[in-house]
This record gives sequence, structure tokens and C-alpha cells, in this order.
Amino acid sequence: MFKLEFGSRQLFEGGREVHLQEQPMRLLMLLLDRPGDLHTREELRKQLWPDDTFVEFDDGLNTAIQKIRQVLGDEARNPRFVETVPRQGYRFIAPVHFEANGVITAPPLEVTYPAQPEPVPELPASPRRIDWRWAALTALLGFGAAWFLPRAPQATASRALRLSIPPPPGVELRAGIRGGSAISRDGSAIVFAGTRDGKHLLWVRQLNSLDARPLAGTEDAILPFWSPDGKSIGFQSAGKIRRIDLAGGPPIEVATATRPTRGGWTDDGFILFATGTGGPIQRVKASGGPASAASIAGALWPHPVAGSGRFLYFNNTVRRIELATVSGSAQPASLFAADAAAIYAPAYHEHPGHLLWLKGTALMAQPFDATRATLTGDAVAVAEGVGFADRSRYADVSVSENGVLLYGPGNTIPSRLVWMRRDGSIAEYVGETDWLRSLRLSPDGKRALIERGLPQALWIFDFERTLFTRVTFEPAWSGWPVWSPDGAEIAYSGERDARVGIYTRNAKAGRPESKLAGSSFDDFLYDWSRDGQRLIYCEVNPHTKLDLWILPLTGDRTPRPFLTKGYNEDWPQFSPDGRWVVYVSDESGRNEVYVTTFPKADAKWQISIDGGTMPRWAANNEIFFESATGNIMAVQTRPGGWQFEWSPPRRLFPNPTPGRGYDVSPRGDRFLMMAPADGRNRNELTVVVDWQAALRR
Repeated sequence: MFKLEFGSRQLFEGGREVHLQEQPMRLLMLLLDRPGDLHTREELRKQLWPDDTFVEFDDGLNTAIQKIRQVLGDEARNPRFVETVPRQGYRFIAPVHFEANGVITAPPLEVTYPAQPEPVPELPASPRRIDWRWAALTALLGFGAAWFLPRAPQATASRALRLSIPPPPGVELRAGIRGGSAISRDGSAIVFAGTRDGKHLLWVRQLNSLDARPLAGTEDAILPFWSPDGKSIGFQSAGKIRRIDLAGGPPIEVATATRPTRGGWTDDGFILFATGTGGPIQRVKASGGPASAASIAGALWPHPVAGSGRFLYFNNTVRRIELATVSGSAQPASLFAADAAAIYAPAYHEHPGHLLWLKGTALMAQPFDATRATLTGDAVAVAEGVGFADRSRYADVSVSENGVLLYGPGNTIPSRLVWMRRDGSIAEYVGETDWLRSLRLSPDGKRALIERGLPQALWIFDFERTLFTRVTFEPAWSGWPVWSPDGAEIAYSGERDARVGIYTRNAKAGRPESKLAGSSFDDFLYDWSRDGQRLIYCEVNPHTKLDLWILPLTGDRTPRPFLTKGYNEDWPQFSPDGRWVVYVSDESGRNEVYVTTFPKADAKWQISIDGGTMPRWAANNEIFFESATGNIMAVQTRPGGWQFEWSPPRRLFPNPTPGRGYDVSPRGDRFLMMAPADGRNRNELTVVVDWQAALRR
């Protein structure tokens, strides 16, 4: 049962709120205003995009319709809700029955109106679409600035105020452990990791201001966190924990941390951080100096509990949330089993302190007494669609002391497999909604290796039998899979003993995995050569960034470096004839796609124009990649010559989940993609004011 409330513009499925972005929501409301009638494309253009708004209308409308269908589980070929009238427009086709307080349709979709129905609001005009979104949201935030700034206790609102905040024009949020966001303790400002023109920086936004500004000196910074007074920001970059003062000055190196970790800044001036190598949480003065252990081994994601001298952390060994003292003077208390890290929300108004943690993508809240280390009452879901990174147990969520919640999109979301044609149309959906991450088609295109489930393991999907078969059973993460040329073996990266290595196993026999040679750093696998002789992978080296290595599968099998230029080089793929390698590098200051010679990288050619990532070299000798604007691009190559030859890139269609993996059929005519199940825009942050209102429901 779906339920749409016109007054609040909220969509529910079985009582659970389903996020639908602003433009698809307005389009759905327009279609429901005259169910059964044809809404022409021109009519919709005038109502959704004013004449002086610059936007690719066809792409915008098609994307909005696609997101509505994804949320409702509808299909263009066999529509139950929204029908496409070729070259004319769309109509809402489900039968409608009017009642006194709303409309009920079958298939079940209930639409309720407020006491005084509100018209679909007009959008303010602006020269660029992204500008009006930013300005409108900023104006709303400005109106509510008193909520975001410290104030004397007063009666709280009857319901939470939920706001979507996109980054500034041209900025892409960095999700998961390669990005992150945080809100200051007083709720007045946020910091987030974003990329513009290929440069990775931290951005700071005062929530009563119109602008977000980049922080100089935070190049390649990830996982930011605030000082208690809101005057400084800690972050990780180049294998170090650093801090920067907002008043000015260069960043200060605090400690060494070679694996991604978000620190926690304590009231007494210490920074807590995880080594990520299976060791304990470390404690170091915010001004720098020697670090000392503050927890047991296997701990991740420390979060100080303000005013208590204690901190929460995720015990990765037993997968539980635990509480320890910053001084290390007492034994840690084990609280409960969990799949990701937890944070503490201090008492505010009549509400006691709460622990916040994830159950799927639902953010749960439960009263918590930090002094006694006890949970009381019931756990209540206070937000949906909260981002997290499954393998690392990182939850991109933070909370202020005055009832403001911030969360990001994360890189682990419920998705559905979909075959898309070269023109961007949907050929068919495959399987059911699930937790999907990376995927790789078999050489014959009849099967796919997929990261699936929570925690994620590798599964094989047989398209003819429509059947999933699990192939990895280790308790830790396995992913980034590739097939052998004959489809009999698979290789993949796996986290074992706090390190990511490369493993192989038979695709059918179910034999135990075998570890292959690698480095002392994390190794992420990308491709298996068509002749079966070698693998190519990316080594995460804190000193030389991301490097490309070759692992021979014959002879002495000793790995050798292929590209170690001091830049970030990743996403390598062999050409079908094995003479070239396509890869991504940020040597120009932004991610671009290059082709180089093999077995030695003696020459290179840049084949992307305005940024690119995630290349795939198909069997038909086409290279596909995702542009900086999220479009799938195609480059035709000419095999056989001694010089690399290629045609200019051509735009095919937008990736339904930009930045997430895909693969190409052997003939290059179809693409296996991951479509988000909730239709949510992944390039936005969510702010919830007075999140405790959900506790009163």
C-alpha cells in the first residue's frame, strides 16, 4: 500500500516513508491532479520548468518519470501506474476512487489532501536549474536559522523539519569512507567532502548563510569531524590525521593513520582515531604528539560521549557497539550487536540522551544512560535512507547538541539490477531489490558476479534461470570480482585479518578460496587479461597514493609495478587483444580516462574530454566510461595498428546511480546497471531539525 500526503508531500509504503526527490514528487502530484487524462510534455514543461530556466528538459522529464516508476515498482513496458503516450506525454492510469478525505487507487496508492488543498507550488525562476535549487533551500534554511543556532530551551515543533541540501553548483559529494560529512556541536554549520573540477576538498557551510566555501589546505581530505567549540575541523589525508583552524592557517599534522578513519574530538582536547589495522583506538593530543591505546584491539569509528569522559566504538571482531573510557581506566562495556558504528545524541529539552545506530538504512534511536552504560525504553526509527559503507562499518551520520541531525547518501544503498539499451531506455529489470554494490558480467554474458546482501558477499546470478547462487562464505567482506576468460574461475578482493588481499576460487565447485601474492597494503582487483595470464589491481599506498600493479598467474607469480607515478591511478582494464590498458588518473588535477601501452606503460593517450571514471573495455573494442556529469560515454577504438586510434567520446545516457559500478554485454548493445530502489538523489545531504519529534509518534 502506497500513501501520498499532498499537504506534506510525503510518500509512504506500508507506513514507511519512501523518499522521492522534489521534481519527481511535483510531477507525480501533477499526474494525480487529473488521473486518467493525458498530460502533454509541453504542458509538463511549462508547469515544472519555467521558460527562463536552463535545463535539458527531455533528460529532466525522463529522469523524473523513471524515478517515479522505480519508487512505485512500475515498468514502462507493462505500466500499472504511469503510462507513456509515445511522442505526446504521460497519464496516470490506475483506477481512481474519490473519498471524502482523499483518493484511493488500485493498484493500492492512497492520496490524502490537507483540510485546504494546496496547489502545486511554482518554482522561482533562475538562469540555471542547480542555482534555484541551492537558492530555494538556502532561503528555507535562512528562515529557520533560529533552529540551527544555539538558543534557550522552548517548546519544540510538533514534527521534524526535513531538508535536502545539494552541494554548490559543479560540486559532487564524495560518499562513504572516501568522503563524509559532519555537523558542528551547536548545529550552526556543516562540513562535507566534495569534488569540483577534479579537486577533492572539504567544504564548510554556515546554515544561516547562502554559501558553502572550500577549505584551502584540505586537498584529498576525507571523513571530517568538528572540535567541540566549532573553531577547528579534523580530517584524514595522505595517511595522516590533521586539523585545520577555520580562522586561518595551514593544516597541522596530528598523527599517522594509514587506513580511513573518522576521528572524535574529546572535551579535554584529545583526538581519538582507529588505526584500521586491527589494533586499538588511539588517543593523541589535538596539538599532536605521541599516541597511546584507548581501547581493545579490533576497534573502529570512535565517537566521544560529550561530558562523560567515555566514547563509543564498533568492535569489528565481534560486531558489537561498546563503550570505553577515554583514559582507559576501566573495562569497556559491551552494549549490543550491530552492523555499523553508533553515535550519541545528548539530552535536549525533555528528551534524554540517545544512542543512534543503523538497522539497514533506518536510523534507530534508543534512550541511553552513558554513566551507567545502560539502554532503556524502545528503539524507534527516526530517519530512513541514511548512508553507510558496509565493508568499513561507517555510518555517514552526525548530530548536534540542539536537535539537528545530518546524514549523507553513503555508498551502500538498496538497488535493483536493470538492463539498459544504448539509448538509455530500460530493456528489463532483473531480480528483486537488494543491497548491491559491484558487479561483473561473465565472458559469455549469461551470468553476473555481484556483491550482494548485508554484510556483502559475492553471488553469481544466472540470467537464464533467474537464480542467485552464493560463492563466498567468509564472514568478512568480499568484492571487486572478475571472471577468468573461460568463466570457470573467479578472483576478487577480500578483507582478511584487517587487510584487503586478492583471492581466487572455482566458480562452481565450492572449494575454499586461495590467497594470491600481493603487497603489505590494501589491494583492489580490477581485471583478468583475456589470455588468462595476469591480473591487474590497484594498491592503496599511503605514500604514493593509488598505484597499478600486475600479478602474473604463471612463472614465479611475483607482482610487479605497472603505474606508480605519484598520482591516483585506478580502474584499469585490459584491451581485448592485451596490448593496451585503459585506466583513470588525476594527474591533470581531475579524473580523466587514459589508454597506455602494455606490457610497459611507454606512451599514453587521454580519451576523455571533461573528466571520466569507471572505464569498461568491451569485447567489441569499444571503451565505455562515466563522465564527470554522470553520463555513460562510448569511445570506438581501432585494433590492429601500432598506434592507438580512437574516435571522440559520444554520450549515450545518464547512469541511474552515478559513481556506482556497471558492466557491458559482450556485443556492447546492453548495459547491466544498478537502479536505486528509493529514487533518492545521491548528490545531496539531509538535515533534520528537531529529529526528536519522531520519538513522540
